[in-house]
Amino acid sequence: MSGLMISFLYDYIYTVYVTLTALLFYCGHAGMEKVTLKAYALALLPTVLLSLLTHLRLKERLMLIGITLAGITGILIVYSVSSGSLSFPYNPRTLPLLFISLASFATGFITARSTIARISASAAVVLLITLTLEGIIQPLPTGIFPAMGIILTSVCDEIQIRWKKEGFTDNKAHLVFTMPFISVILITASLIHYPADPYDWKPFLRLRDGFLSVIDRIEYRIAPASDAITGFSENGTLMTGLTSSSTEALRISASTDLNSPLYLSGRICDRFDGHSWKKNDRSDIPERTFDVLESISSVKLYSDKLRDYYTDVSINVEYTNTKSHYLFAPSKLAAKDSSSEKSGITEDGGDLVFTGFNPYHLSIKESYLNPNSDHPGFYSYMQSETLPEEDQWKEALSVMKINDKNGALSYKKYPDYRAFIKKTYSEDIPISGELAKRLSGLYEGADSEYEKMKRLEASMQEMKYNLDPAPIPDEVDSPSAYLDYFLLSGNGGYCSYYATAFVLLARAEGLPARYVQGYRIPAHNKETCIVTSGMAHAWPEVYFEGKGWIAFEPTPGFYTESVWSMSSEITAPSFSPKPLPSAPPATPSSGNAEALKRADSKSHNSALIIIPSILIIVFFILFVLINRLLQRHRLRALNAMERRIFLSKDCLNILKLLGCGLTEGETLSEYRSRISSAVMPEALAFISDYENVLYSKPGSFVTDTEKIYKCRRLLLKVLKEQNRLRYIIKILFP
Repeated sequence: MSGLMISFLYDYIYTVYVTLTALLFYCGHAGMEKVTLKAYALALLPTVLLSLLTHLRLKERLMLIGITLAGITGILIVYSVSSGSLSFPYNPRTLPLLFISLASFATGFITARSTIARISASAAVVLLITLTLEGIIQPLPTGIFPAMGIILTSVCDEIQIRWKKEGFTDNKAHLVFTMPFISVILITASLIHYPADPYDWKPFLRLRDGFLSVIDRIEYRIAPASDAITGFSENGTLMTGLTSSSTEALRISASTDLNSPLYLSGRICDRFDGHSWKKNDRSDIPERTFDVLESISSVKLYSDKLRDYYTDVSINVEYTNTKSHYLFAPSKLAAKDSSSEKSGITEDGGDLVFTGFNPYHLSIKESYLNPNSDHPGFYSYMQSETLPEEDQWKEALSVMKINDKNGALSYKKYPDYRAFIKKTYSEDIPISGELAKRLSGLYEGADSEYEKMKRLEASMQEMKYNLDPAPIPDEVDSPSAYLDYFLLSGNGGYCSYYATAFVLLARAEGLPARYVQGYRIPAHNKETCIVTSGMAHAWPEVYFEGKGWIAFEPTPGFYTESVWSMSSEITAPSFSPKPLPSAPPATPSSGNAEALKRADSKSHNSALIIIPSILIIVFFILFVLINRLLQRHRLRALNAMERRIFLSKDCLNILKLLGCGLTEGETLSEYRSRISSAVMPEALAFISDYENVLYSKPGSFVTDTEKIYKCRRLLLKVLKEQNRLRYIIKILFP
């Protein structure tokens, strides 16, 4: 293998690994399932051309540039003829791929020439792999293997450079000959089947969690969690004299800007005695999952535009300074990562609780459905009174990517879930005469139960917010008594008071409702939001059969709109099934048109090959002819001595093509003696004359030019017999 080829392959090894890594990481980020052949070509072919240009001689560079331009010109001609104007097929992914190609060539070129660059490239690969393992970036799975190739190549190269050895010491050649083995290892590794779920390192995680748990238990005993936090109290008591706190409790990072407040549910209560909320629901029914399934399937029945009514938002919740048995998560929790299972979290009557102790610095990724609750279209959707059917339920299971093998979440379980919700969260609450009169005026003319709740919400927003209300009198010993005391006294209260009144009034209207405690995080457009204990909050949620749980915000000063634009295609609701449009009958004319379309496509593809090929051949012929003419002109311009030297060097080049090249430090006499047995003596007659020309005084020795030409013809004849390809190349490019 020639030194030029070794040098080219050495550089291109780095370039190709960098290119493949960048390409596979880009395609994964762009959401592509695989890389097409065109994408590989757009990324790799420019790097080949650029790498060749850095190693070829000027004449060869010009030829390569010309061939490339001829091919591109041919493609432009084909597309211009087919479209009627000068144009080129535009693909939005073409430009990024070309940028990847150019950037990868520059990176590979620098990496092959600098130890610092190799270390930097390897460090960048380690960072990319770390980000991939953390789920921050998601390349195509095979992208890891060319990335590892960068590290392995850099390590092998550094070993060869720093290894003091004798004999064959060319580190570039060592690396080139080593690459097939590294490539086989990487390709074999990429073909091995690997599990979908990563190794969870359970033994090490248990050891870590155990150690952190001991530390946290000690700290918990020294400074136990306080229940006197605004709005959030695990015992559900409506207290007085509360003060807001700015102590950091959680950190939230979202996949997108939060344009509406985020409600993190902690504890759900179902029974109120006049002073505090209790929790009787201890079932293990997956209430949260049923709720999301009901909401999605309901929208699917109403419209095919799910995002118009609910948008999927991903967040990361990190516990920084919170001691609680509850996992704080949005009510309509669409999905959470597997770390929740590792952290020992279970569902208890709709609550997500830790089965053991909650360690600090727990971080869990969650995804939830955010309702477009203040859009008129959502209002219309809530006015409809229909139950989702099994087809929509199956669609919802598919949207949530739930594989319900045991049927625990099947549509057959849906009626039992609805009956359970009504039984658990409904209550017959008598309303006093004065309060009933006020409510009658408030609800008059309402078209639906949802409209009644929206009116109630707006009415409570006009009331008084009081962080330090008077203590609830002892004679208030029932939900009815609490409603009269709170709504008729005019003293006001904080979120827990309003949420309680709203839940009780919803139940009085025959709607299942529940009291929820957790955190309310204001809308923000920051990457990370610090949640303080002062953001603890309480709010009501009402169950609408066929729609699921809907949260309301009755606390004065806390209401914020949640609205975004809907699709223009949305029309009035219609639940009658629409027949599939029938296909028009096939006619001979349509069949002929289809056949003509296929023929045009086939002709277009053929032209893309034929026309660029013709232009390349034409350019190649012209280049060869011009090159030969220029060489003859240059040869004629030389004087007799210069011409003899030129021809002698050309003969030596032919001998080199025959595998009989002149070695370093070898004299011409020694060279002739060494190869005389391999090449006919008459073809070597020029060597002694060439030696005399080089080492004699100018003008003291005269050699016959025709003698050199004869040697050249003999050597070309031998080359033709032994290696026809090299002979053709020599003739075309003398």
